[in-house]
Amino acid sequence: AQFDATEKNFGEVKQGAVVKETFKVSNSGTEVLKIEKMEIDSRGLTLRMKQDVPPGESAEIKLEWDTSHVFRQAEGHAALYLNDPKQTKVILTLSGTVIPPIDLLPLPAFYMSQFQGENKSKTITIKNNQNSKLNITMLEPRGSHFRADFKTVEEGKVYELIATIPQETLVGKYRESILVHTDDPKFPRLNVQVNILVKPDVFLNPGVADFGQVSLRQLRRTPNVLELLTQANIIKRRAGKMAITGLKSDVPFLKIALEPRETAEAFRVDVSLNLDKATLGTFSGTLDILTDDPEFPSLSIPVSGEIVE
Repeated sequence: AQFDATEKNFGEVKQGAVVKETFKVSNSGTEVLKIEKMEIDSRGLTLRMKQDVPPGESAEIKLEWDTSHVFRQAEGHAALYLNDPKQTKVILTLSGTVIPPIDLLPLPAFYMSQFQGENKSKTITIKNNQNSKLNITMLEPRGSHFRADFKTVEEGKVYELIATIPQETLVGKYRESILVHTDDPKFPRLNVQVNILVKPDVFLNPGVADFGQVSLRQLRRTPNVLELLTQANIIKRRAGKMAITGLKSDVPFLKIALEPRETAEAFRVDVSLNLDKATLGTFSGTLDILTDDPEFPSLSIPVSGEIVE
């Protein structure tokens, strides 16, 4: 099987356009080239071609992509499984840029993180790519842990949507949203997620060590996998340095490594397993990290997993 190309870029199109590209495959062998199976990984992508290509002949592979359900940088793949012993699988790639009617840039959601007592804002640009104008008529915040506002950059075309976390917001994770009301009959409401993380002055991330299921049999075959099971946690202090004064756990077969050992603003705690001391079955407990910070004298990391033969 010889292909004229395996990748094609369709450039820039408006969302909803149907992109059509043709690939060519030639059979330079002495037997019939058979397409035994085809797989497509993207919604709206279809493929048409002859299943058999006689020796010395060529066939067209037609890929069509209805872009109604993709936007921005898009890439779709069609996998062809062949009876060619030298290349049993060939992947055809179709890529390009799909411009939606309304863009939310750089992302269609807010991801906001701050320490308690700070007052931070983030901005999303709303860009109207339609010929008709779009005006924002009202913002409806769905949540109580942020304030929402907007600013007109280019009337009918470009707006800045602003979310602010007040400094009195308590420590926690919050998933809220803003409903942006417009005068566009096609898009009367735009739903924008607002993901908030307010951290204490000493913050532990991710704050958990979950090893899942650990197979001793697999580790005996591939011992390097044990390194991949190491769970890393980062401790960060908002301002100033502190010291880690001790590490203790009620799970007896943990290996714990701390960097750095001296006072610092941030630390890394690596948690792994000492399988020489481990027993079969599920385990759960905590790793307690002791500090010299009077407000945060101890931080706890839940530890869990299961060891099977």
